[in-house]
Amino acid sequence: MEKTQIDLQGARILVVDDTAANLDVLCELLEPEGYKISMAPSGEVALRIAGRVMPDLILLDVMMPGIDGFEVCRRLKRDGAMREIPVVLFNGMLETQMEHTRAPAQLFDRLNRSIHRIMDSRTFVCFAMAQVDPETRCMRLTNAGCPYPFHYRAAGGEVVELQMAEAYPLGVKPDSDYRSQDVQLAPGDRVVFFSDGIVEAENARGEVFGFERAAEAIRSGCAQGLPAQDLLERIVAAVDAFTGGATATDDRTCVVLGVKARD
Repeated sequence: MEKTQIDLQGARILVVDDTAANLDVLCELLEPEGYKISMAPSGEVALRIAGRVMPDLILLDVMMPGIDGFEVCRRLKRDGAMREIPVVLFNGMLETQMEHTRAPAQLFDRLNRSIHRIMDSRTFVCFAMAQVDPETRCMRLTNAGCPYPFHYRAAGGEVVELQMAEAYPLGVKPDSDYRSQDVQLAPGDRVVFFSDGIVEAENARGEVFGFERAAEAIRSGCAQGLPAQDLLERIVAAVDAFTGGATATDDRTCVVLGVKARD
């Protein structure tokens, strides 16, 4: 199966960070891929540049002096011309909160209250997090509005959704109750995390790729013993084949966690 690549050559990305070293690193990573990079050292400068060049994507630091990332995002979303520009907020608030607690459920509670307090009522954050103990192979999963991850169980060759009772996005309401679920992994297992842009990808007839096709791509790839990187590429190729290589209208993010099989 030939993998169709989406042509993003020339896409303009605005990178916003008050640390010059971070700007340099991101620029060095992105420019060789063909992106046109604009850089802003502050929120004030970012708003001026965004209004002038209309970037295709904004990578936005949260913790900045003056106008922080949340305020920049609010102002962008209030502007009719810039409202639809995708914004990716930087690991800053998460890092700060993790200094206080690393227990996933408590961390989600703190993040939720902070985002609800700071962001406007129409802005939510979908976030999933997993902690894995490499000795016991126990994974502790917490989910806030992301599609349920798929778990391939090598012993039985089955793919199951890791469903959770409470999975509201962060910021919907201040008193959301986030809980963790422990999942026991075994040698040869795979866990696949993905954004809704994967399952909602459409073909020319308006059909969506869907959870069933995603699960089958995972099952067939795992049955062939594909390592994590190859399985990720198999999933992306399956989506591209289904859509006929149409330009994505939403981000397609996929992460594969693989458990090494016994020697």
